[in-house]
Amino acid sequence: MRQPSRRPPLRLQTRPPGDEERPDAGEEAGAGAEVDARLPGVVRLQCVQDVPRFDMPLLLGSFRSSTCNAVAVSYGGQSYLLAPAAAVIYGGQVRVSLPGRDKPFPAKVAHLGLECELAALQVESPEFWEALVPYELALDGLPHLQQPCSVVSYAEAQPRPRSLLGTVVRTEIVTYPSAMQRLLGMTVGVGLSRDQLGSAVVDAQGLCLGIVFGRTLGGKASGARKQGGRTGAGAGGDGSGERWGMGRRRVGRRRGRRGGVEASAAVVPVPVVTHFLEDISKHGRYLGFPTLGITWRRTESHALRAYAGMRPGQTGILIASINPTAPLAAVAQPLDVLAAVGGAAVDNDGTVEFRGGREKINIAYHISQFQVGDSVELTLLRQGEPRTVRLELGVPGRLLPVHLGGRPPSYLVLSGLVLTGLSGPFLEGAFGRAWPVRSPVQLLREWQNNPSAADEQVVVVAECQDLGPTSATDGYERRAVMHQRVVRCNGAPVRSLAHLAALVGEAQARADALGSGSGSGSGGGRQGGKGRKAAPAPAADAATTTIPASAAGGASDGADGNGDGNVNGSGAAGAAEAAGANGQPSIGNGPPLDERQLLLELSNRMLLVLPLQQAGEDTKAMLAEYEVEHPVSADLRPAYEAALQGGQAGAGAAGALAAGGKGAKGSRGGAKGRTG
Repeated sequence: MRQPSRRPPLRLQTRPPGDEERPDAGEEAGAGAEVDARLPGVVRLQCVQDVPRFDMPLLLGSFRSSTCNAVAVSYGGQSYLLAPAAAVIYGGQVRVSLPGRDKPFPAKVAHLGLECELAALQVESPEFWEALVPYELALDGLPHLQQPCSVVSYAEAQPRPRSLLGTVVRTEIVTYPSAMQRLLGMTVGVGLSRDQLGSAVVDAQGLCLGIVFGRTLGGKASGARKQGGRTGAGAGGDGSGERWGMGRRRVGRRRGRRGGVEASAAVVPVPVVTHFLEDISKHGRYLGFPTLGITWRRTESHALRAYAGMRPGQTGILIASINPTAPLAAVAQPLDVLAAVGGAAVDNDGTVEFRGGREKINIAYHISQFQVGDSVELTLLRQGEPRTVRLELGVPGRLLPVHLGGRPPSYLVLSGLVLTGLSGPFLEGAFGRAWPVRSPVQLLREWQNNPSAADEQVVVVAECQDLGPTSATDGYERRAVMHQRVVRCNGAPVRSLAHLAALVGEAQARADALGSGSGSGSGGGRQGGKGRKAAPAPAADAATTTIPASAAGGASDGADGNGDGNVNGSGAAGAAEAAGANGQPSIGNGPPLDERQLLLELSNRMLLVLPLQQAGEDTKAMLAEYEVEHPVSADLRPAYEAALQGGQAGAGAAGALAAGGKGAKGSRGGAKGRTG
C-alpha cells in the first residue's frame, strides 16, 4: 500500500525560487508605513492559589495551581488586564507570560468581582504593556444570534495564541456560579479546553465581544460507558455524550479523549464587562451589581391580579417579600405591584423590552445596568393606585453569603470550640460540593431568610474538641454541638461573630476582675454557708453539664428550631427581662448565672456552660496545638481587645466592691456558724 506523502514542517520547507526577491508587506504599503509587531491582547496566566479551610479556619489551607488566559482591554483611556475570578481568587503567586520572553511578569489581583466572574490584575512592568495591543470593546451593542466570531487564546503547549471560529448561540440571563448572581450571559459554540478559559471573543472587526469564564457541556459526558478501553457508543468523543442519530450512521463525530474538548463556552458579554470597569473607574473599587432585594411572583393569573387590585391594562409583578436591608423596604411593602423600573415597563411575566423592543428579557438585566448608588425611579401599584418613588440602589445583605469576596474566614476560639460565620464556602468545606443537599436544614433555611440588620450574621460551631477530663468542654457530645447556630450568649441575642467576640471579651474581663480580688470573700461566703447548712454557691467547676432548655424555665419558649426566638421577649428587652435582681443574667425562672461562667445557647435548644477561667487555659492549649497566635481572627481583634480593656476598666472598681461585700458577709456568716 502506498504511503501518502507528507509535507515537511513550515520551519523546514524551502522557499520557492525567486521568493527571496519578493517584497514584504511593509515595502508594498510604502516605505513610510510600519507594521505593528506587538502581540494581541491575550496572555497566558499561571496562578498558585492558597485556599483556606473554611470549615476549620485554624488549619492550613491547600495549594492549587491553575493555568488560564487573561485579556488586555482598553476602556476610558485606561488599559486593564482581565482574568477569570475563580482562577485567581486567593492567589498567592500570579504570573503572566508573553511569547518570546523567558521570564514571566509578576502580577497581583487589584479588583475581584465574583458576581461577574471577572478580576482586574495589576502588572507594574512597562515592558509588558508595550508588547501588547489591548482590545477595544464592542460598545455598539450585543451580537445577534448565529453571528460568527473568533476566540483568541493560548492552548496547552502553544507558543503563540491562535484563533478558533465560533458562533453566538444564546444571549440570555444566566446564573454566574461563584456568587449565584443572575446577569446577562452569552454562549458561543466553540470547543475549548480548560487551559483556554479567560480567552477573548472578538468579531470580524477585531473588537472584543466578551471574555470566556467557563465551559458548557453539550451532554452528560460523565454517563458515558467505556467499552474495550475506549469511549462507548453512547458518548461522543468531544465529551458531549450525544448519540448521533440514536444508533444510525454517525456523521461528523469527533473521536478523542472524553472531556478533552467541550461543546460550547460561557462568555461574559461586553455590557457586564463595561459595568465592572465603570465601577472601578467611578468608585476606585468594585462595589457589585445592585438588586432590589425582593422576591416576586408573576401576575399572569386573573385571580392573583384581582387579589392585588390590578386594573385592566395594568402590568407588573407582585412583590412577595422584601429584604429589610434593601432601600426598597422603606417605601414598599409585600403585595405591592412593581409596574416600571427606570422608565421601562414590566410585563406580567417579569420581563422588559430588549434589543429595542424586538425581544424580551428578565427584569434582572435592566436593574443590573445601573451602578451601586444610582438613583432610579420606580412605579408601584397599591390596590391599583399608581405611585412613583425614587430610591438609591444598593446591594442588600444575606444571612447565607455565597462567597467571602476573597477574604479569609473569621474565627473565634473559646476553650475547645471554634466559632465562625455561616457561608457557602463553609458549607462546601464541611459537607462537600453537594452541600445544598447534605447540609442541615436549620442552616439551609437561612438561604431563604433575610437579615434584620446590615451587620447581622449567623454564627455556627465549626469545631468542638474535648481537651481532657478537666477541660471546659468536657461532657459535651461533639456531634450534638457541631454545626449548630449560636443563638445567645449570656442571655443576649448574638447578632454577628464580632458581637459575640465582644460579649466574650467583656465576660472574660469581668471574670478576671472577680477572680483577682475575691479570694478571701468567696472563701468566707462558703464557710458561712456551710455553717447555715444552706445550698452551696455555684462553683465554676460544677458547671460542666449539659442542661436542656426545656428544664430551664422559659428558655424553651424562646429558642425555636432556627434560633429566631428570644428569652422571655425579643432583642434587648428579652435580655433585660432575663436578668435577675442582682443584674446577673439568668435563664427563664432559673437561678442567676455566675459571672465567672459563660452561657452559650445553641439552635438545637442545648446550653453550654463554660467556666471562664478553665476556658482561658483551654484556649491557650488550642492555640498551641494549632500554632495560632491569637484566639480571634485579625478582623475581629479591634472589637475583642476593646471589649477586654473596657470590661477590665469597668469591672475593676465594681469587682473590688463586690468582693469586699461578699467577704464581709462571709465573715459574718462564718461567725454565726462558729457560734451556733
